[in-house]
Amino acid sequence: MALGGIGVQIVAAFEKNGFGEIASSWIAKGDNLPISAEQIRSALGSGPIAAIAGKMGVTPEVAAAEVSKLLPQLIDKLTPDGALPKGGLGGLLGSLKL
Repeated sequence: MALGGIGVQIVAAFEKNGFGEIASSWIAKGDNLPISAEQIRSALGSGPIAAIAGKMGVTPEVAAAEVSKLLPQLIDKLTPDGALPKGGLGGLLGSLKL
């Protein structure tokens, strides 16, 4: 897989916290494995989730729940060839600041 930029950081955060198989499924072709809000908080940490919550004007719990729904779809759509782009996933995911 060609990994780079923020994509590497996100995948590394998920792998470090035991969710590498889940994140890899979003990148690879085929079905995406689901992830729970609790797993998102565990993988990304409370800081990034709090930052997202602040930008959305919701609680961290709601933000984690929304990220758990949207992140797999987003990464899947940004990696149609089954690999992260060389430059990573760019500015949208850069706001996670992992």
